Amino acid sequence: MEEITLYMRSIIGTIFLTAGYMKIKNIEEHSQVIKEYQLIPNTFIPHVTRFLIIIEIICGIGLYLGMYKNFTLFTSLALLVVYSVAITINLLRGRNEISCGCGGVLGTHNLSWKQVIRNGFLLLLSIWLWFQPFVFGNIENVLSGGNWLEINVILIIFISWLTLLVISISKSMLSVNKQRQRLFE
Repeated sequence: MEEITLYMRSIIGTIFLTAGYMKIKNIEEHSQVIKEYQLIPNTFIPHVTRFLIIIEIICGIGLYLGMYKNFTLFTSLALLVVYSVAITINLLRGRNEISCGCGGVLGTHNLSWKQVIRNGFLLLLSIWLWFQPFVFGNIENVLSGGNWLEINVILIIFISWLTLLVISISKSMLSVNKQRQRLFE
């Protein structure tokens, strides 16, 4: 069970880390995405943009290292709820032409109910993680003398990265195929 927990932590950690990284690289673009959601006053957008990026990166690192489990998972849950509510509000307003602003391995797409469902799945996964011990790959265990370099840990991290890589490549290939189909229509 510890292997599955580490695998799931790695997947969610990768989602948050890569999203945060892509948002740092394109901070002005991400700030514009937040503005397009029309949910907060424009004067707060630069602060909210930076805050969300920092929180995503902290969550990603915390999940990878198994640190501050309750804080990391609570914050991850809060982010997923906030993002889902923001998407839902805009979908209910009929505003599905704007970017989700997700970034990272999840990519960036126009708003749709798929993102709400995906976030719901990630919420359930995070809740499940809440009730699991973070044994493997936990930096706190390492610092207290635990054996963390077991082959299982390395394999699970590798498999989680490989899974996300396959998903990312598949999404890119689907996008290219859709573009080709449009060209020949």
